[in-house]
Amino acid sequence: MSDRKKRARSAQGRFVHLGKILPHAAGRAFRRKGFARARVFTDWADIVDHDTAENSRPARISGSTLTVVVTPSHAPTMQVQEPVILDRINTYLGTGSDPVIDRIRLKQGYIDAPRPAQRRREQRTLDAAETAHLERLVAPVRDPALRKALLDLGRAVIASDNVRTRGGGSGGGT
Repeated sequence: MSDRKKRARSAQGRFVHLGKILPHAAGRAFRRKGFARARVFTDWADIVDHDTAENSRPARISGSTLTVVVTPSHAPTMQVQEPVILDRINTYLGTGSDPVIDRIRLKQGYIDAPRPAQRRREQRTLDAAETAHLERLVAPVRDPALRKALLDLGRAVIASDNVRTRGGGSGGGT
């Protein structure tokens, strides 16, 4: 059975993610038009090793030259690793003997640190009257998991609503 028939047969009766189909269906056309090169920016951390990903970011692609912003302390290491990185990029893009990127130009600069995970804002605890009101609202729900989820949602909404009405939000009031 051909590969095409296997893919079609595996997709029968259920949804298939477009991201799984698109590279096979339009890969050659995308490579010709340069869309494959965009993956260098989006998948940089997957292409290079962890240390290099933390100390560099692809900046632009001009022709077949990739410009990479690299921290000054990591620039010598990247310069030595250039052939390996080029090979990884072209292997990752699946270009084989026709490389998409054949040169890396290093530009020393500072890399923005990845954003730290946002901390959840602390919510106040509800008083007895608010808790009783919520429990009365969700009492008709028979499914215990759904009832608990609705209670949690209600607590979050009431707590955040009270924070906003007390002036805790950002506003330019007079």
